[in-house]
Amino acid sequence: MLLKSEGFNELEKMLDDIGTLERGKISDEALSAGKQEVRKVWLEEIERRKLDKDDLNYDRTHQMKKNVKTTKNKENKYGKFATIFPFAEEERKRRGKMVKMRNAEKAYLLHYGWDDNLPQHIAANGGTPKHYEGSRWVDDVEKIGSERAYKVMDEIITNYIQSKG
Repeated sequence: MLLKSEGFNELEKMLDDIGTLERGKISDEALSAGKQEVRKVWLEEIERRKLDKDDLNYDRTHQMKKNVKTTKNKENKYGKFATIFPFAEEERKRRGKMVKMRNAEKAYLLHYGWDDNLPQHIAANGGTPKHYEGSRWVDDVEKIGSERAYKVMDEIITNYIQSKG
């Protein structure tokens, strides 16, 4: 398939055709490479935050880092996509009890923050609730991951187009 363009309409048609190159193989290859880049950024950011003394210990048990996974490439009416985030759950001690906490929930709480509302009887005895300010760290993952994913995906598609002349 030769991809040439002489005007805007032709360019638009050519860009639409990229999703079907080699029966979608090229877009699948680009998406697979892109999602691996985003996964690497998740892992790097979890590691970086773990070492940052000003932040909470994001991955004390290493379960979040071990469980950053990608889904298989999927397709809906908007196009192809994949999901990348910390899957699975772990048991944590909370107020003296063991509770299960999903890694995605932990990422959400660390991103947005939370208030630790104490039961009334503890507050009445001088306990003070704690407020944890979220660090918005998932925003960093999305920004850096998107940039890296776009770059690697662009390289794959550009190399394919150049190889076809």
